[in-house]
Amino acid sequence: MIHGIEASSGDIVVVMDADLSHPASAIPEMLRRLEANESDFVLGSRYVEGGTIHDEWSVFRKLNSIVPSLMARPLCHLKDPMSGFFAFHRADMPERSRLSPIGYKIALEIFVKGDFQRASEVPIHFSDRQYGESKLSLKEQLNFLRHLARLYAYRLRPGAAS
Repeated sequence: MIHGIEASSGDIVVVMDADLSHPASAIPEMLRRLEANESDFVLGSRYVEGGTIHDEWSVFRKLNSIVPSLMARPLCHLKDPMSGFFAFHRADMPERSRLSPIGYKIALEIFVKGDFQRASEVPIHFSDRQYGESKLSLKEQLNFLRHLARLYAYRLRPGAAS
């Protein structure tokens, strides 16, 4: 995903998972907040007022969404830091050398290692994926824990863990 961000052009970067689980209709509000300088990082969120998830999610699926978000909460004040739908000004992108994501949670990596002072969340309906496969394998869950540990180390001692 970092390669895609680097290859893109324009002053604003919008990242959206390609599985069609995020509504593109939220992009205008995300852009408006960035362009009005209300926010410097905008996240499409299922866990803010007005945000929703697919009605038929199992308890297991809900827990696999909520628990990682709670684990990441001390790193940022975002309610849905696991979201794969976010936008920011290209100028605010952390240097490539500072980024070392493990797995698929790039929003959390960019947010923690960037210098974002005014983040906000746009409510979205998060639906079931239309394409691709779930990333809820044990391997990816372990990758997330490794990634989270690196981010905590980075936050405690910037530059020590990349």
